Amino acid sequence: MNNTTTTQCIPPAIETHASILSLPSSSSTSSSKDYVDEIPPLNPRVLDRIRWECQSGRYEPFYILDRYKIRQRLDLWYQHLPGIVPFYAVKCNDDPAMIQEILAYGRTSKDRPVGFDCASEREIRQILDSGGHPEQILFANPVKNSRHIAHASDRGVQWMTLDSVEEVDKIAQVCPEAKVMLRLKVDDTHSAIQLGLKTGAWVHECSAILKRIYDRQINLIGMCFHVGSGSLDSEAFIKAIALSRRIFNQAKKLGLSPNILDIGGGFPGEAKKVMGKVQRTPFSAVAQAIRWALDQYFPEKGIQIMAEPGRFIASGACVYVTQVIGKKKVYGQDGLNNLCMYYMNDGAMGSFPGIEEDTLPCLPIPVDPSKFIHRPLLPSILWGPTCAPEDGIMAGISLPEMHLGEWYVWRAMGAYMASRASTFNGIPIAEVVPMDSELDIAE
Repeated sequence: MNNTTTTQCIPPAIETHASILSLPSSSSTSSSKDYVDEIPPLNPRVLDRIRWECQSGRYEPFYILDRYKIRQRLDLWYQHLPGIVPFYAVKCNDDPAMIQEILAYGRTSKDRPVGFDCASEREIRQILDSGGHPEQILFANPVKNSRHIAHASDRGVQWMTLDSVEEVDKIAQVCPEAKVMLRLKVDDTHSAIQLGLKTGAWVHECSAILKRIYDRQINLIGMCFHVGSGSLDSEAFIKAIALSRRIFNQAKKLGLSPNILDIGGGFPGEAKKVMGKVQRTPFSAVAQAIRWALDQYFPEKGIQIMAEPGRFIASGACVYVTQVIGKKKVYGQDGLNNLCMYYMNDGAMGSFPGIEEDTLPCLPIPVDPSKFIHRPLLPSILWGPTCAPEDGIMAGISLPEMHLGEWYVWRAMGAYMASRASTFNGIPIAEVVPMDSELDIAE
């Protein structure tokens, strides 16, 4: 018999886990104090609410949505980008408390209006039924269902985006009173998700689209672009604004009169620790680049600037709380525990889609960190509760040992998490518990 095989400490199956998931092949017995020390403190009022919920007999995961964090982010937006109206991307997080708080901010904050980027009939209906006005809505889906266009028209929503001559013809037939923006394809190669793979008009296509808009007598009100979801490249905004100026001039030569520039989304959410690395939010640098580019390329008065932030507003507004419902220690042939696999009550099929880096969950925070300090740090895999093998949360990490029934908090989980969750295997979508940490109000 081969000696290498007989002396091997880790079974082949575990080696496969280690190889595929980049896990270390042996456990560490070091203290977890460093892990606990690096945990950023939660708002005490939010933590109190989490503890109350965990002790109330819950057995399903839940979100805590802090309305105060929404107001903070909108204040930060207007601090760095004064005069640029944020049209919140509803697709990012359409929870009623999120929508209500943004609407309330626009009603109560002097000279700080808000709007909504909607992508479907359902989102338009939600905003209007929540008290929003048609002029606060941009139907920002470049390729729309004709029925949805008709619904928008019936409800008085006129602002729409497009990126093809075919969409011009569709809108002209269904909603001739529409006020449209041409969606440009821009450089989004430095973003987590390159939206330009699916939407946006190439520069060489713009002339034909603008001519069709002119011929069909549709009202062109402006240009729009998107530098990609989770973009961290401020240069991308500068290049996109410069390109928009070029197409603005082209439209004016045809006799069209655009006066709005929509700089889209891609703004970073709240900084958080992902896979042990802190992701910092360079929003101030991005905003500075945008202000410079607007001064350079759109210095004239009378141009309205707007944007479509989603993650920027929603990410830090929610924390997510999950429970360990299963645990499996994996042992090598030497009898040593080389790996721990934990099963949470939600996973990739629910609120942990983990498609792009900016939405990967940060490291879990124990509701009671003091219990973590003296536990061994072990190579770990976190799984979701369904039968699907792709239902994983994270791997290749070392965590203080977890125990069944313990609850853990995940920060900055407000963007593109619950809105993409499914009920696969009959696992329900998590409840959202709104509160206001500034006013100490629980709902």
